Order: sequence, then structure tokens, then C-alpha cells
Amino acid sequence: MNRKKTAALIIIAIAGALYSLNIREGQIGHVNDDAYYINAARWFAGVQSEQKQLSSRSLGFSLLLAPVARASGEYLLPFRLVPLLFALASLWMVWLIFRKMASPAVCFSVLLLVAFNHLNLIFSTMVMSEEAYLFFSLLALWVFIRRENKRFSYVWSLLQALTLAALSYIRPEGFLLAFSVFAVLLIWRRYRDALYSVFFFILLILPLVTNSFGIGSSLNKYVNELLFPVFYAGLWTVIKTGFIYFLTEISAVAFFTDVISSRMGFFELPAALIVAVVIVSGILSRLTKKGSKMSFRPVAALFALYLVLYTAFHMIWPAKGARFVIPILSFIYYFFFSAIERWYAVGIFGRFRKKAFGVASSSAAGATVTALILMMFAYQNYLILITPVPPLFPETFAYVKDSSKQGDVFVSESAERFFLKTGIKTASPPAYLTADDFYHFILSAGVTRAAFCGLPRLSTKYREFPTMSSAGIKRYAVYLQNAQRFEKEYENKDEGTVIYRLNQTYAANFQKAYEMMIGALNDIKEGKKVEVEKKLIKALDLCPSLTKASDNLLRIYIDLGRGDEAAALINKIEQARRASHITLFLAGELCEKAGKKDRAAGYYRRCANEALKIGDHSILKAAQERLTMCLSGQASVIDN
Repeated sequence: MNRKKTAALIIIAIAGALYSLNIREGQIGHVNDDAYYINAARWFAGVQSEQKQLSSRSLGFSLLLAPVARASGEYLLPFRLVPLLFALASLWMVWLIFRKMASPAVCFSVLLLVAFNHLNLIFSTMVMSEEAYLFFSLLALWVFIRRENKRFSYVWSLLQALTLAALSYIRPEGFLLAFSVFAVLLIWRRYRDALYSVFFFILLILPLVTNSFGIGSSLNKYVNELLFPVFYAGLWTVIKTGFIYFLTEISAVAFFTDVISSRMGFFELPAALIVAVVIVSGILSRLTKKGSKMSFRPVAALFALYLVLYTAFHMIWPAKGARFVIPILSFIYYFFFSAIERWYAVGIFGRFRKKAFGVASSSAAGATVTALILMMFAYQNYLILITPVPPLFPETFAYVKDSSKQGDVFVSESAERFFLKTGIKTASPPAYLTADDFYHFILSAGVTRAAFCGLPRLSTKYREFPTMSSAGIKRYAVYLQNAQRFEKEYENKDEGTVIYRLNQTYAANFQKAYEMMIGALNDIKEGKKVEVEKKLIKALDLCPSLTKASDNLLRIYIDLGRGDEAAALINKIEQARRASHITLFLAGELCEKAGKKDRAAGYYRRCANEALKIGDHSILKAAQERLTMCLSGQASVIDN
């Protein structure tokens, strides 16, 4: 064993010892994601059969955890060892890949900074998919490198497809690396390799794309999540916000750490731009030959294309988080230190060194920068290790266990975490249904109690535009305030939790009225407006607070030009304080048709405020547009 390999193994061993220090009691369940993976793995392993909620995330990582779930039973520690092993295996893959791609100085800089990055310290012991995704992405790249100087082989094509398919089952970003590999093979004119790799890959990921087994996330789900903020804020706003966010996140994670970034203030964005310029320079240096002409270097081109596509994807992907930088850390460092190596050898710094000392030592420059970054990482890691893990709602979960009866079913904004901690079946609230549809959904699911814990999900960071997750949580919190439907039975202000019980008397009348309303809505499609009106009125007699029925009845009155009846219905709804944001929008529309711009503007303003509370951004935008039209119409009247 040569000294370089020995040094790499020592670095990996020290990193493993550091990671193991972060295995502490009570860390599982603080986010919804790790609870989801454990519950799904236990369901696959046959350990639990209550909680079959497997559609919110990709199932690749849960399938990897299934053997552990089968062997460990109720113990959670073995689950935490899986990402730790993936993290250490990833470090070994970093060594295998970059020892051939870069000088020893750059290779060890990449290995050291990936190994001791504070995010790897955190996620190497969290039951999350980040480390597994990192390992399989590096494994796919290693397979590509091994193919570089080989002739076509069915075995290598299948192996390439297998690694890329495994990556895609773990996280949707796997498709980005797959596209990058196929694109580079085509540009490289390895047409046969590309054709068979694509063929095998499509066969392997077809069940994922079509959701053939009906137990996982389909491609359609990811497309809907991606487009949700775009439809609300517009593509340009999403790109601009995502660009600034992800750019600063890359510099914070890869170089400055959270402690320093939080104190940079105005200088955070300029520093991030400088880092980006250095990385781009490193990409160009690896794609040029002798500093002049562009040349095609397949592996470097693959690294660069994947880095660019991954970064661009997360600039528009609605979920934000530092953890998304983990899979590209090695490429960031590779191109960053390649740029330093190039600049120091032939640039301004190199000329200065030659004049002053007669030699240009790029290795010394890279080592100095690496040492500075490692010192920042050491302080951040120290803070992580000394920060105690806060208890996760111990009093609330104890109350739930003690007070629950057989047959109780909960609904919670963090259903997987709630089930993991209590063992009681828990439903997830639909992300974007109306209050009535939501209530009908949970009644149909047999829900008897509701919980709101208010802890934000790891995958969502609220920025200038919404996500499906943030909109769903906002609506859920508002819907629980309906005292007719939910009776508060327990509140813990210290832990920020509330437990509700469903009003079963109200629920019985609601279900009858809701079914009658659904029949009326089906009649609308057939044009039976007289029957529709009768059914909606009867549904409102059974359950006057069924706002979806009153809104549809109001819509019919407005469409038929029955303004007096529509106005009377609006007054009745407002007196009972049952107006929904859609009711207010329709009231504004009625006033606008009657030429009452002032009253219409008032209704649209109230509608926008209510829509904002529950995260209904389509109605919010429509109300804002109508409000602007009303106000501009008033201004033109005054001018005349």
C-alpha cells in the first residue's frame, strides 16, 4: 500500500470517528423526512402495516433500509449506521475518482474538505437520502471513468444504467446525471455505448416514471411540485430568487460555514459571486488544452455539465435547503482548486511568486486555502457537537399515548413523525384542498383526532414564492381553527402543540350534506341547473356551514343574472360569518358587474387577505388583478 492510499484511509478513518461522535439520543424524528424513510422501510420489511403512506418521496432509500428494518425491529440506531457507511464509502469513491483526475494536492484538498464539511457531519448520521445519493452518484461517475478507455461492452453499459437507475430511485436529481452521461457519450461519439445505456436505463426506471406499483412518487408528482411556484410567481421571479439563494448557499456550505455567512451581511452575495467566478474559471481550465483551445475531455465535461444542470435545477426547485449542496461538493472543490492551481502557475500570482522567490508553488497555495477552510469547518463542527439535541414534544406525545383509544386515527401536518413517535395511525392532510374537501377527506379516512406541532419541514424554506408543502401547512393550520368541526382538547404552549378532537355530531350532518352537494356538482356537468339549485339548497339546510355548496349556489345565481338572490345569499353568509375567500371573490364579481367599484374593491381586498392566510395563490393572484382593475377604474373616473 503506497503512502497516498494510506493517507487517504487515515483521513477517512478520522472522518468516521468524527461522524460517530454525532450519534446522540433523540435525534430521529425532528424532521418529517427521516421518520418517513423509517416508516416506509418498516412497511416494506413487514415490521409495521399501519402506516402505508409511501407517495410523498422517492422510495429508493427506503428500499435500501428495508433489510435493516427487518433485522433491527424497534431499535433505531442501526438506521443511523446506514448513512454513516454510505458517507465513508463516498469518501473512498472521492479518492478513487480524483486521484486520476487531478494532481495529488488537488485530490487531497477535495477529499479533506468533503470529509470534514459540516453538512457531512450532520447528514452522515441522519436517516436521510443525501449520503446514499452521494455514494451512488460517485459510483456512476466511477463506472463512466472506467469505461473511458474501454471498447463497447454490454456489461459496462448495463452497470452504468444500474447505477444511474439506483440514483434516480433515490432522488429525482438522478435523472440529471443520467442525462449528463448520455449527452457526453453522444458528444464523444460513443453512440453504441449511449444507445444501450439509455435502453437499459429506460427499462429500469420505467416503474418509477409510471408509478406502476402504485406505492411511490411518480414523475407527474415532481412536475407538479416544480411548476407550483412558477404558476404563482412567474418563471423569472423563481429563477432570480433561486439563483441568489442557491449561489449564497453554495458558498456558505462549501467555504464559509453558517457561522461566518450569517455575519457577512452585505458582503455575502459578492463573496458568493467571487466563488462562482473561480469555479467557472476552473471549469474552463479543465476543458482547455494548453491554455488556448477548447478540447473535449469526457470526464471533465461530464463533471461540468452535471454541476451546471444540478445547480440550475435547484435554482427553480421549490424546496430549499443547504443539504442539496452535498452531492456536488466534490465537483465544487475540484474546479475551485483547479482554478487556483492554474492561476497560481500561469497567472498574476504565479508571476509575482517567480519574481519574488523564483518558483511558483501551486501546491502551497492550494494547501494554504485548504487549511483556512478546514479551520472554519473545525469551529462549525465543534459548535454542532456541543449543541444539545432538544427534546421532541415529550409531554405532547406522552399525552397522546395515554389518552388514545383503540380505533383512534390522527391527522397531522407531520404524519410520518407523529406515527413514528406514537405508533398511532396518522393521515397526512391533502396539500391544496378547500376546507370542505379537506374535512370530507379526513372523515373518509376515519380520522377522529387532529394534531398540529408547528415544526417546519426540513425540505421547505419559505422564501418569496410558495411551495406545495408550505401552502398545505398554512391551510391545515387555518382549517383547524373551525370550532364547529374541531374541538380543542389539549394545548401545550411550551412545546407549541395542539391536539383536537373531531365533532362527530357535526360530522354526521356534514357528510350527508357533502354527498348531496357532490351529486349537485355532477348535475352541473349535465346542465341540470334546476336540480342543481334544489340539491344545493337542501345541502345547505342540512349543513349551513358547507361553504363549497353556498359558493356554487352563488356562482349559479351570478351566471343566470339573478343578482338580487345572489346579493341576499351573500348577506346571509356574511351575517353568519361563514364567508370563504371564494365567497368574497364572487361577491366582488357581483358588485363589479353592478358597477359598484368601491364595494367590489373592498371584497377583492378581503379575498386577497383570506387567500394569503391559507396559501391559495391562484385566487390571491386573481383577486389582486381584479382589485387593481377596480382601483384603476376609480382613478380614471376621478380624472374625467
